[in-house]
Amino acid sequence: MLRKFGRAFLIVFFLATSTGSTTSAHAAQLGHIKPSGLAAKQAKEVLIVVLKHNKFNLRKSGVFIENLVDDKGKPYRPGHFEFSLGYSDPNAGAIEYWGMYSVSALTGDVWETHTCENFSFPELQRVQREIMTITKKTFDSERVARRGFGCTD
Repeated sequence: MLRKFGRAFLIVFFLATSTGSTTSAHAAQLGHIKPSGLAAKQAKEVLIVVLKHNKFNLRKSGVFIENLVDDKGKPYRPGHFEFSLGYSDPNAGAIEYWGMYSVSALTGDVWETHTCENFSFPELQRVQREIMTITKKTFDSERVARRGFGCTD
């Protein structure tokens, strides 16, 4: 009996102190980051970290994250991916826009560009450090580029 309790205790203790988390899952989904920066799919994954942190229900039917590009398939602002987040209500036949987001390919810096809200929290910071370690860029190095979408420090 004591042995069973001891095993159960060890299993519970291991699970409670495990360092694994959903953060690791998101970082792992970025895959190989190039020194030139994130690809659109990777930038979207960074944005998803922010959206989940802000309690958006991304599993709701009709929710979309659209990568906004020019007619040649390129981002409007070099070095930044822009995404539109919204909900297409199939019952109402209407689209409700929830926000416009910019994700830096070089740092993972994320802004809601209509409100100029910049996001920062531990899980995101960990992902951003990983990106900046590879790209060798910093938030300060992008200060001028941020002005391009109307947000300043």
